[in-house]
Amino acid sequence: MQEVQERLLMVVNQIKGKYPLYGRRAYFFVYEVVGFTSKKLQLSDKQHITAENFLKGFRDLAKESFGPMAMDVLKSWNVQNCEDVGRIVSHFVEFNVLRKESSDSFDDFTRYQFDFKQAF
Repeated sequence: MQEVQERLLMVVNQIKGKYPLYGRRAYFFVYEVVGFTSKKLQLSDKQHITAENFLKGFRDLAKESFGPMAMDVLKSWNVQNCEDVGRIVSHFVEFNVLRKESSDSFDDFTRYQFDFKQAF
């Protein structure tokens, strides 16, 4: 587990070097969403999470983790909408932390978006 965390920290530092817009903690949180959503949907490690399910998992974990402070926490990381979540996911894909299917598109994160102000 320690090795995975160290590798993730190294990759996040590389991502931040190329894409400094989002807070470091935003990347770790998005990575947590993968496990949270997989567990919630009872998916195996090999099964794919759609953008729609990922965004639902993101919303649920943010509410569960931060309660009424969720919007403030996300803003402090510069994550203000579903497109920002999609960009962080795409950074992880680019750096081979997450994988995407040929049918996946960044547009899926706008197609299934929700309003952050209403959700949090």
